[in-house]
Amino acid sequence: MKRDPQGRRLFLFLVVVTGFGGLFAVLALPKWDRPPIQSTEWGPPAIAMDTFVALNREPDPLNTRDFPVPEPVEDAGVPASAVYDDVEVLGDLDRAQFDRLQVAITAWVAPDEGCSYCHAEGQDGALDHAAEQPYTFEVARQMLRMVREINAEDAGGHLAPQGVTCFTCHRGENIPAYTWLKAGDWPPPEDRWFQKPPPWIRTATTIREFFPREAFELFILEDNRAAGIQTRAIGPGDGVTVLPRNEPEPDGMPLFTRAENIYLFMMQMSDAMGVNCTFCHNSRVFYDWNQSTPHRVTAWYAIDQTQKINHDHIEPLKDRLPPFRLGPVGDPYKVNCMTCHVSKRKPLDGIPMVEFFPGLVAPG
Repeated sequence: MKRDPQGRRLFLFLVVVTGFGGLFAVLALPKWDRPPIQSTEWGPPAIAMDTFVALNREPDPLNTRDFPVPEPVEDAGVPASAVYDDVEVLGDLDRAQFDRLQVAITAWVAPDEGCSYCHAEGQDGALDHAAEQPYTFEVARQMLRMVREINAEDAGGHLAPQGVTCFTCHRGENIPAYTWLKAGDWPPPEDRWFQKPPPWIRTATTIREFFPREAFELFILEDNRAAGIQTRAIGPGDGVTVLPRNEPEPDGMPLFTRAENIYLFMMQMSDAMGVNCTFCHNSRVFYDWNQSTPHRVTAWYAIDQTQKINHDHIEPLKDRLPPFRLGPVGDPYKVNCMTCHVSKRKPLDGIPMVEFFPGLVAPG
């Protein structure tokens, strides 16, 4: 029986087209990093506990914005609370330092809107402190409490010596660019793909948008700081607590479901800091603190601090915010590691921000 030459040519044509198509997809679709690649070793030599940074990668535009710092001023010699009415949070500051900080906050959060973003205006266009203030006035007051509190407490040295200001998250925007909202009610399993409702599959533009939000709710929102987020050994182990594979944890969640959420959370945490797992962990034994780097301790305090920010400071604001500032299930925009770090190991490369504004540290 003779072979069909046309069929053979068609087959070869399809092979060539498929090969070139696959090669094009591999080369064109991913974001490849070209040298030089900077490698930093964080653990003992020769066990690949490294992080890699592509020096030619385009920076996130948020990381190119300058940190606005008004010129220093001399003290006026009188506290702000003695000059202005209704100053609940910053009344202990000198009046001149209070005014300087207000100018800075405007540049950090509402450079286009100006003072009227948080303060009511009278008919003559001047600020009317006696009038009913917009919702942003109360929100700003709560956020200032939060910033002063976390700068003062700074458990575990997570923030020192840099500290945080409004600019750490906002970068000149009314709402920080990187936030998250609750996912709402989950659809039945047959209507999900990778635990995501179908619309998100079509609209997600980044891996951060694509991942489920459940991990954020579990580890940086719910009031379960005592449990925290921990890696666990599932199966035979040496010198560690072994957890049965199918036995749920005390909260009823199956172990492998929690393990999936831990990995989802950690992947986004790595992306948020521009590092990989071995920045904190020895990948041979993720769970072992003795074989981890000191960064893991800092990260533990950072997770606890982020959870406190969301649970104690941001979530209670939902009753004060207008509907257009709430998500589909009525919750406010919350923070995660990316909100501050923006893919940097230290936000804004470690600029000592609070050094310029000591009034953002609560007294005592």
